Amino acid sequence: PPTVACITRNPYLSIGKKVYIPHRVCTDCLQRHDPQQIRIWANNNTTSVSLIKEEIPQKQALKRSIEAQGRYLFEDPDYQYCRRRLLDLSLCGTQFDCTSAPTDSARLTIPSLQHIMLAPPRPHCAFGTACGSRPGGQEQGPDLCSWCKNMSFAALYRLSESQPDTQWLKRLADEYMHQLERDNFERITKGWSHLCACKDPDFRSQAWRRDFNPKDSRICGSVLYRGQLCTRCFQMAQEQGCPWLEEFDGDRLGFPCVFEDTRLRRLIDANWKVGPVDQQGHPDSGWEKDPRRHGRCERARFKNQLCQKCFSRMCEIRGFGRYFDTEWGKLRRGYGL
Repeated sequence: PPTVACITRNPYLSIGKKVYIPHRVCTDCLQRHDPQQIRIWANNNTTSVSLIKEEIPQKQALKRSIEAQGRYLFEDPDYQYCRRRLLDLSLCGTQFDCTSAPTDSARLTIPSLQHIMLAPPRPHCAFGTACGSRPGGQEQGPDLCSWCKNMSFAALYRLSESQPDTQWLKRLADEYMHQLERDNFERITKGWSHLCACKDPDFRSQAWRRDFNPKDSRICGSVLYRGQLCTRCFQMAQEQGCPWLEEFDGDRLGFPCVFEDTRLRRLIDANWKVGPVDQQGHPDSGWEKDPRRHGRCERARFKNQLCQKCFSRMCEIRGFGRYFDTEWGKLRRGYGL
């Protein structure tokens, strides 16, 4: 029979043998056991704890999907801190799967467990009373809440420095940052939709991200392009009147290079697109962009500006300053929008 490595010491429910390994959690236990119980078994093992943290968002997504159909999970992740969800009274790990119920999970159809069902506990956060999600904060918990995860890392570090357990809070923030880095890398390599710009680790040190706090507990949505804000973040930035939205073309950071800007296809734009000509009236072959030779343009920082690739290609061509600013590569007045 196959051997399954796992941190739990319970017998394996399928065909096979379970072997105790302190840094592994099998898929079966991740799905069946409560995250809080597995944290106890993990005994602060960083590898196991990171696996648990990755599983919790999947449980939340499953919950939202099932509740959208008018059904409810018995193993509701919002109840993970209730006593009944721990090993003493847990139904996890038995020979059946309790996937969903037609009524609210707080109203069980099992009479022997009805008296131990408790109301959902208050949300937990590692910052405790310092959490800004609500007046008075939240109860102390082992991880950052979704409100704090939407803050910038600069804001998290500043808030951590005002707390007595600074190093532990900073370590939680670092672990979350590494989780986002892994998620971002996987999305890029597999061609999936991208993280919202607020979650993309490559933008965490930019001024606009350091200053922006969505002040919302909802999870960011995925986006089509890198550097794009999800619908929630874009809406919150507009409501807050963030001045850095001037650096965005709609909900996307930066602006298209002038050679790819669909708005610059007027008759007047033919002059600068062809560029200066020699004495025989022939334009320079390196001026106009050729997608086959030059590839795709990058995003420009300002409107009516060349991307860095086009600027590097064109800046030394004679007559460049006639159409573009020689320092920033922006179209001169009269040519741009």
